[in-house]
Amino acid sequence: MGFYFRILPGVRVRATKRGVRASIGPRAARLHVGGGRPGVSTGAGPFTWYRPLGGKKRRRR
Repeated sequence: MGFYFRILPGVRVRATKRGVRASIGPRAARLHVGGGRPGVSTGAGPFTWYRPLGGKKRRRR
């Protein structure tokens, strides 16, 4: 379980056991960085879409 807080309008920081992650931008076009792969998301109402950025990441075994 984690928690998040808003620093400024449109900027949120979330902390979980996997790490710290920041979300920047409005809900319609948001950038996610930290605590994993960076990505972008968009949402309108109950529907959201998330797309990781960068190349393929190899999984550790």
